[in-house]
Amino acid sequence: GAYLLKLVSDVGEAHYVPLTVRDDHAVGSLVVVSAVTTWQAYNPWAGCSLYRCYDGPGRSTVVSFDRPYAATYSWGAADFLTHELPLIALIEELGIDTVYVTDIDLHTSGAGLGEPADAVLVGRTALLTTGHDEYYSTPMRATLERARDRGLNLAFFGANAVYRHVRLEANDEGRPFRQMPNYRSIKDDPIEDAAAKTVQWRNPPLRKPESALIGVQYFAAGVRGSLQVVTPDNWIFAGANLRRRRRFKKLVAIEADGLGPEEVEPEGLEVLASSPVRFRGGTYDHAMTYYSDESGAGVFATGTIAWIKALDERSWKDPTTTAFVRTATTNVLRAFARGPAGRDHPSRPNAKRYRSVVRPPEGTET
Repeated sequence: GAYLLKLVSDVGEAHYVPLTVRDDHAVGSLVVVSAVTTWQAYNPWAGCSLYRCYDGPGRSTVVSFDRPYAATYSWGAADFLTHELPLIALIEELGIDTVYVTDIDLHTSGAGLGEPADAVLVGRTALLTTGHDEYYSTPMRATLERARDRGLNLAFFGANAVYRHVRLEANDEGRPFRQMPNYRSIKDDPIEDAAAKTVQWRNPPLRKPESALIGVQYFAAGVRGSLQVVTPDNWIFAGANLRRRRRFKKLVAIEADGLGPEEVEPEGLEVLASSPVRFRGGTYDHAMTYYSDESGAGVFATGTIAWIKALDERSWKDPTTTAFVRTATTNVLRAFARGPAGRDHPSRPNAKRYRSVVRPPEGTET
């Protein structure tokens, strides 16, 4: 299960602690992955994250799992309350048997390090990643690729997934997988192995855009735009009573994805929603996609971090959008729980129709 502990001191101070309990023998068709590598990347505990230092210049290039999440990071809950809990609540409400793991489990299972390879996949039908699942090691990505190639469905209920390449290393006491380097450049990373360099997945020397797996890839943070449905007759929207080009305001928000390089695009990629997003002088096209793999797997991506937040009507405060998001998510969850969704729901390729020239603002990181 996925838990949030609340620790209360004898003087009334409190701190949250998210906890994932893994049980490979538990009954469950779905696997929900908690994005703890991304949480640690943003964690400012002790003054620095992978993004900045809060008491001086610079940023950390290596962060540790041997620390709690800072009180300034949702009172220690990290992204659990906003980017994961609404999805978990819906799954449990629907009564779908589910098991829970973390990104670290994808890493150890993918590398066969101290456990059978792909242990987290045995007996499952789908892997679900949550709102913001950005930091991926090579074994983590390999676990997802093998899952798809074996007919397991993949759902990316967020954006900016599998964007930054990381390693997991031992701490000073020799405990494995306790430190996570991310240097973001070939020259700054001291490791000699080119394949282990901690750059963006799409950049040299890796050259593996995340869209080759997901169907879409990251384009900007801090965006806010409408989600426009372009294929309302797709099975994912069954029961939503949509018309073509129906818009849902503010649903493309926080971070967003669009189509990636055509040469690595999954065969049969179907765009479900597409709309232009203007951001800091640039113009992008958001994309929500689905494709059926030759293995029978279905791969769904929302392309927006706001998707899971919109599942919670109380915080989203737009009942119409929440009803749409809950309907589409429920359709995906139920189909993915039954088995390889691509067999019953083959995708209808249309990506060429929605591919346009993207003009990022000058100086934007690619």
